[in-house]
Amino acid sequence: MKKVRQILFINFISFVLFAQSNPEIITFTKNNSPLPSNGIYCIVIDNNNVKWIGTDKGLARFDGNNWAIFNTNNGLLSNKVVAAAVDKSNNLWIIDSVLSKYDGRIWTHYTNDKYINASINSLTLAIDENNVKWMTTENQWRNVCSFNDTVFTVYDWGKTTNEIRSVWNIKTFKNEKWIADYSALWKYDNNKLIFMNRDTLSNLIISGQITAFNISPVGNVFVSTYYWLGNPESGIIDYYNRYESVKSKNFYRIEGLPEGISFAIAYENDSTKWLGINYSLYRLTNGHISSFRYGFVLSDLGIIVIDKLSNKWLASDYNSAGNGVSIYKEGGVILSSARYTADYLPSNYRLGQNYPNPFNPTTIIKFSIPRSSFVSLKVYDILGREIKSLVNEEKSPGIYTVKFDGSNLTSGIYFYRLHAGNYTNTKKFILMK
Repeated sequence: MKKVRQILFINFISFVLFAQSNPEIITFTKNNSPLPSNGIYCIVIDNNNVKWIGTDKGLARFDGNNWAIFNTNNGLLSNKVVAAAVDKSNNLWIIDSVLSKYDGRIWTHYTNDKYINASINSLTLAIDENNVKWMTTENQWRNVCSFNDTVFTVYDWGKTTNEIRSVWNIKTFKNEKWIADYSALWKYDNNKLIFMNRDTLSNLIISGQITAFNISPVGNVFVSTYYWLGNPESGIIDYYNRYESVKSKNFYRIEGLPEGISFAIAYENDSTKWLGINYSLYRLTNGHISSFRYGFVLSDLGIIVIDKLSNKWLASDYNSAGNGVSIYKEGGVILSSARYTADYLPSNYRLGQNYPNPFNPTTIIKFSIPRSSFVSLKVYDILGREIKSLVNEEKSPGIYTVKFDGSNLTSGIYFYRLHAGNYTNTKKFILMK
């Protein structure tokens, strides 16, 4: 029994030391990494969890251990990379003045001398379920343009219908195309253009300039807007609104978030959103708001991208001062996917037996989760009455330990229950004073 206790203690200490050795924030700049510039335009993560970072002086590739830099000397048409996306075959597509493709070996540039209506200087890039690329054109209307690997097609909705003007962002969900100009949100699906600023059921109107939007894995759409009114008596009044629709229907207003312009929104899963509001990071989970004011070396947060290990990759809005890339993860950033997956990322949900058991008055409960999940860990007495809630929040993949203190309880048999994702398990422990 003594040997078993020693092994458990050593494993616990090893886990704690490992967690402590990984800071919750890491920042890459051109001064401490091969990053070619601190001015970041885009970050995209491919199917192998490799990060591609577009800057005003080239494109950086980072796999967690090694860097590679692309510029006009080794493949790019322009060093200014403003947008990027990854297709189903894990090919990288970027906007370096024109639409360009990298298949891991060679670069292909789709220029207007070879392709009629080829997009130039697009502000955005998205790829739908059919592998069609969507971007904007460079004209006074900022029209939408698509490319099916053969033909570029321009949708001049602004010019012909006076509807969409100055498109600046496009995102896709399956074959839906969500399009934002500076004052309205549209959906293009089944060859139909739908105005999405008014909810037809609640009559809610999405008002103000759209500053950010994103789509969840199941099609929920989160929108942030901002507008101001000038008044001779009261001066300028700022309004900040956030809305969410559930599977493309029924927009509702999100209350309780702090004032400030939001330039970045990311879904970690269906229920958890991360927002950049001014220079701070906020998490919104099932209506619960958490703030992470860690003093990121950033101006206004304009980019939030979440990788397969739940690291949040953050960068300033490209209109703000460039400060490189910051990576945040509660419990410690894990940059190397291979190391983490092989040694530390659990493959299954698991609730361990507490140690020591019996205990007096404290004990350690250990559990593991293989993917981001909302976790509930509660203690009950022998009659099934809840005694203590130990965990009740979203957790990233990993191994966790929780300390339980039974100082205010009488000796007896108690139970602790873990619920995470679709997993539920209950174990018995004994308080012996």
